[in-house]
Amino acid sequence: MAASAVPMGDEYRTRLIYFLCAVAFTAVVFSLLARDRSPAFQPQSSLPEIQRYARDTLSGLQEQSIARNQEYCGVIYEDEAGALHTSEIYEGERAECEFDWGLPLGNHVVASFHTHGGYDFDYDSEVPSVEDLANDVDARIGGFVSTPGGRLWYNDWQEGTSTQLCGEGCLAQDRRYVAAPKEDLALTFTIADLQARGAYGTQPE
Repeated sequence: MAASAVPMGDEYRTRLIYFLCAVAFTAVVFSLLARDRSPAFQPQSSLPEIQRYARDTLSGLQEQSIARNQEYCGVIYEDEAGALHTSEIYEGERAECEFDWGLPLGNHVVASFHTHGGYDFDYDSEVPSVEDLANDVDARIGGFVSTPGGRLWYNDWQEGTSTQLCGEGCLAQDRRYVAAPKEDLALTFTIADLQARGAYGTQPE
């Protein structure tokens, strides 16, 4: 079905409003980093080690997440010896998942992770949501998100960006996604980029 035409003047004003909202949202998020806070925890593990660990963790959750069409989430933490571990895996809902940050003394969270469930046309689930990235920026930890199309994203809290670690099909895919129209996604998104996607009719998780 063809979309209804929008008067050029109205469309311009709407786009301007969305753009200004995205800029304001980004400014609020990054102002959090300017607060007086203790230095962020510096893992002993290298970033590639943490990324490999996260990929293995999400790869093990992907098929179940797709089959049940629900999110699974948790944290990756490091012990005093620098070894990486996975927290309890928490079952979420269709488009949300909450986990417990509590860890025994001497352990430190280095990253969050969650799946995006199964394919659903009504959700923009092939990219992290604004909230996914903003929460990791505020917590000052990395974040990892797997999608129904089999993508793996990394949220870089220092840069404020979400970047594809591996593209479509690198993890298990939902068969419904395989049959759906494909979108040519950027390799990296900022918070403003993700905000703009939500502003134009897609629903972030």
